[in-house]
Amino acid sequence: MPRGGRQPGAGRPKGSVERKTVEKTAALELIRQRVCARIGPVIEAQLDEAEGSRCLVVRSPHGGYRRVTDEQQIEAALAAGETVLRIYQRPPNPAAFVALMNRIFGTPADSVKLMGPEGGNLTIRIKKPW
Repeated sequence: MPRGGRQPGAGRPKGSVERKTVEKTAALELIRQRVCARIGPVIEAQLDEAEGSRCLVVRSPHGGYRRVTDEQQIEAALAAGETVLRIYQRPPNPAAFVALMNRIFGTPADSVKLMGPEGGNLTIRIKKPW
């Protein structure tokens, strides 16, 4: 009987999947289902992070400030001659915006321009070992 080397019928059958891969796939599917079930609030949170946290403040002609949240309050304040201000409590996060855009449109391709000496043509020589 030969010792070592290739043995007929040995090894994992072709096309079979390791148990760890099956477990990982099941875990990823569970996470995907949970995220998809709450995708609306997740997207809103991501957009809020990209835009920054802000509130709308109205300044009355008498000098007082008040926070407004309803569209009718904003229209009433404008009709009354009050000044509407947008105040950022936390500035917009450019990295969150970039991450969101990359998920939607894909990561932009980086281009590299190769040039030879002094911006001229680049010469490539392939050396063969024989």
